[in-house]
Amino acid sequence: MKNAFQLAACAGIITLILAGCQSSPSHESQRSASVNKHAENNQKRWTSFGAFAGSVIGKELGKYLDEQDAEHMTQATSAALALGEGQSWVNPQNNTRGEARVISTEKKADSIKIPVLKKRIAQVPPLDLIGQTYHAMKKSNVRGGPGTSYRIVSGVVSGEAVNVIGKVRDSNWYLISKDGIGRGFIYAPLLKAAPAEKMLDSGIAVAQADIEEKEVSSNRICRTVEQFVSFADGSSRKDTVQACQSPSGWQVKA
Repeated sequence: MKNAFQLAACAGIITLILAGCQSSPSHESQRSASVNKHAENNQKRWTSFGAFAGSVIGKELGKYLDEQDAEHMTQATSAALALGEGQSWVNPQNNTRGEARVISTEKKADSIKIPVLKKRIAQVPPLDLIGQTYHAMKKSNVRGGPGTSYRIVSGVVSGEAVNVIGKVRDSNWYLISKDGIGRGFIYAPLLKAAPAEKMLDSGIAVAQADIEEKEVSSNRICRTVEQFVSFADGSSRKDTVQACQSPSGWQVKA
């Protein structure tokens, strides 16, 4: 993903430079087309990042953005949080330009509570949080612990979507969930990331008596992103947002 973005960015820069070297009357229209193409490429790339919990636009900045600019900034900030790299955008309709800059990244170790089906999972080992949708590569077993020595508690079929809460530390197993409840462990190579997809509730109720909260040692990544926007009239605004990984995705701090 990162290499593809770098190549796309370089291609966009080269296109703009070449357009600037031409002296034909169509210079402005060519430049406009290039800017539009760059914005379209960004939008296509940013759709790789699904919805995040909480608004990803600073409260003060949000007052000055129209619907289109807010969408650009939301997508750019979501990508910046996921990739850990700054993202820029331009709205060719009103010549508003923006950037989401990652100004700090830190790894935090703390304990979190994760609800699980208690008849399936006796304990949860330390996790590196992920909080992202994955698809099953093929029909696979789901086990009560991170290893083939644990009993089979359920299964997934090819293409089935699950939420990966996190990866078991120093092990190649994922803890998966549905409807926000841990269901078991699956061998990591049997799943494929589908970050553009948001998990939907199954609509199947689970009795509270079947659920137990487990306190789990976890590692999570937290980032601070500075959002900067310049408008066509020469004015500019900026704001910051903070977000951390959670069992169900990136959680933006209020």
